Amino acid sequence: MVKYKRKIIKTIIDKDLNLKERIELKKGIKKVKTGSYQYLNIGFYLITPLLIGIFSGLYLDNKFGKKPLFVLMGIVIGVLSTFYNLYRLTKIK
Repeated sequence: MVKYKRKIIKTIIDKDLNLKERIELKKGIKKVKTGSYQYLNIGFYLITPLLIGIFSGLYLDNKFGKKPLFVLMGIVIGVLSTFYNLYRLTKIK
């Protein structure tokens, strides 16, 4: 965790009804992603590209009348993008 200070500008009204701005420094804590946090989305990385490929393939098949062609292309593109997402997720930084 990294500590930092940030400025907070507060607008206040004094007794004479004049606006004044007061700057305060506030300590904050910046959270850094830990190792297990980034792996919680692994299901999203696996399923989403496949579903997008399948549904876009079905749409294009119905539009152009080429029944298995675009679905198969969508599945292949979905699988390739899934493997790319997993590679990007697990590569050492």
